[in-house]
Amino acid sequence: MLRTGRHIGVLCRRGVAQTSAAAVRPSALLTATSSHHRSWPLHPQRHQQRWHAATPVDYPDSVSQSHRQPSSFKDQDQMQSGASKPRPTPSKPPDIPRNQVGVQLLPRKLHEQLFPATMQPVPPVASKALNICRDHLSQHGLKASDASTLPQTTFDLPPLQGNDLAEHFWSIAREVAQPWLGMAFRLAELKPTGPPEESEEASTSKAAATDAEDFRFEATEWLKLDPALRTPGHLKPVTWSIEPGWTKYPILRSDDGLAAALGPGEAVPYPDKDDDMLVFDVETMVQESPFPVMATAAGPNAWYSWLSPWLLQRGQDHERKHHLIPLGPSGPHDRARLVVGHNVSYDRARTLEEYTLDLGSTRWLDTMSLHVATRGISSPQRPAWMKHNKAKAEKRAKKLLEQAALKEETRRAIENALSGLEYDSDQLEGLKLEGLAVDAVQLTSSSPLDKAGDGGGANGAASPPALDMSFSDDESGGLASRVSPPSSAESQWLEETSKNSLADVARLHRIPMKVSKSARDVFVDGTSREEILHDAQHLLTYCASDVAVTHEIFRRIWPDFAARCPHPATMAGVFGLGSTFLPVDDEWIDYQRRCDEQFNRINDQVQKCLVDLAEKLRDDGTKDVPWSLAAQIAQERQMMTDPEQDGPVFPDPARPRAWFEDDPWYSQLDWTPKKPKKAKTAEADGSVTPRSDFSVPAWYRDGVLRNKTKDGFSPKSTIAQQLLRLRIDGKAVLRGEGR
Repeated sequence: MLRTGRHIGVLCRRGVAQTSAAAVRPSALLTATSSHHRSWPLHPQRHQQRWHAATPVDYPDSVSQSHRQPSSFKDQDQMQSGASKPRPTPSKPPDIPRNQVGVQLLPRKLHEQLFPATMQPVPPVASKALNICRDHLSQHGLKASDASTLPQTTFDLPPLQGNDLAEHFWSIAREVAQPWLGMAFRLAELKPTGPPEESEEASTSKAAATDAEDFRFEATEWLKLDPALRTPGHLKPVTWSIEPGWTKYPILRSDDGLAAALGPGEAVPYPDKDDDMLVFDVETMVQESPFPVMATAAGPNAWYSWLSPWLLQRGQDHERKHHLIPLGPSGPHDRARLVVGHNVSYDRARTLEEYTLDLGSTRWLDTMSLHVATRGISSPQRPAWMKHNKAKAEKRAKKLLEQAALKEETRRAIENALSGLEYDSDQLEGLKLEGLAVDAVQLTSSSPLDKAGDGGGANGAASPPALDMSFSDDESGGLASRVSPPSSAESQWLEETSKNSLADVARLHRIPMKVSKSARDVFVDGTSREEILHDAQHLLTYCASDVAVTHEIFRRIWPDFAARCPHPATMAGVFGLGSTFLPVDDEWIDYQRRCDEQFNRINDQVQKCLVDLAEKLRDDGTKDVPWSLAAQIAQERQMMTDPEQDGPVFPDPARPRAWFEDDPWYSQLDWTPKKPKKAKTAEADGSVTPRSDFSVPAWYRDGVLRNKTKDGFSPKSTIAQQLLRLRIDGKAVLRGEGR
């Protein structure tokens, strides 16, 4: 269903027959349109014999009651005389349209509105396909004559927004998805600009010397320089502003449009509405509160940073932590805005304008959801991918050790050669100097972000070390590129997917990412407010790096998603799911509590029923079965299932058979006798009676007594499936080895 303030529509396929009265309710099929929407009127001359082009149906002639011939001369006399009051005659049941296999179809009037004559004709169903349909229904015991006949419901629908249903839903979905759909494509084509840098704090003498020798220009002056002189070294970088609330760093562009630079920060109440596309990231002190302490955003025209007044202990309401991030007016008549983030629902929950009952003009797009829809891992795939990823990591570690050993050996050889010691020249020439080459590549490939991370932080102290997130196997520059690719085409999918974290998705798309371990852990490990404030410059850089990586991921993944899901109804659904209601009160918390209590109560009842079934089966299965017989049965079962056993193994025909051996479900259980913890039981009167010789089979001990899974003895367990006597098509479910 698609819903906006002006549209309510339900997607229905042309080949779907009527199945329930609810399927044709006016509230379900109506699509309310305002007067300014373009509409296509229905063709005045509809095809009278057209119900479904793929299944032509012959309709019985329907004659009105007023023109029905009288059934007898007596009725004719009564109708002509009019003297006596006519008796009520039973109404003739309406003619029910059905297709060639007897399935009830939509009423004539609804069908003519949903499938007008303007749509392209569909060829009739081939006789072979029709026979396949009938055989399929017959195999499953489905007969159209046994189905209930639904009442004929009819009403007037608004005209289709196109020649057929496909054009109709394309048109209304495109209207719902715009303008955010166009924004997403423009954001994917936008080349990002670098964020502000960390400020350089140094001693007074060093700062004075730097100021005296500083030949760098401010952004406005730098952009006016001749293009030949406009080098990055002549540009004075812009640093983060440590002020409460939003700070804007505008992107200034030269007159020739060939260069751009960030201008100095200026305080703003919220990001400009001209920046209608934002990439957004929020940081919180997890141990302190769920409210945000800092955020960064990047738009087409500026970078933005936000700091909580509580973090700085200045600004409005700085005494309290409960600050939400304002993004500006978001009413129905305000300018539309698209916000992109990784797991963006976490960031959205910390914005001010989203806590309203009215649907605003802001839509949220999650790169993690886009990744899951295009290259995510399904639950059945996860074990194979984890195994492959572990093997790949082991290969990388082995290669690192080999290169480290080679590097050390090469260094020792060169040191010996240079020190004047005797050394075989042939051996020296034969040594591979790959280790030194690797060092040279690593030194020359160091990015400016490495130097910024290793450079001076506050008070000249070294910034926290950065961890370089390596590329995938076939990425240039990464050690993993030397690892051989998957051996077969069936395993190529292992290189086309990853987990959902920002670092994993960035590695999958070969986006270099510098993740500072200390910066990442500061917000989780319970670091104090004062420590975070002291390192705010570096932490803002860390937050901005996540924004930059998220933007790069979006640029890679959005075209892929749009190619796989081109229909605007999918896009409208994505935008709608990202704008669900956030406001909740205590009723929601109480609802969650009651749901949990009800679930636990039902789950306990299921557990009790399963345990009761297990207790009953144990009592019935061990009754009158001596220990020796149970042990012999278990031994024969083990020999029959042993793959190393030579030749078939058959039960001893001379021994008596236990009743559970002939049961298709219970015979799959392990009836090996096990000694109970207590050999005797105490009665209510205090007397002690010995327990049965054989009372605890192995399946009961392992599946009931020793079951330590988080769900306990649940219906998912193998033993529970045998206790419940599962069937498929009336036959018992048998479990093979490893299945």
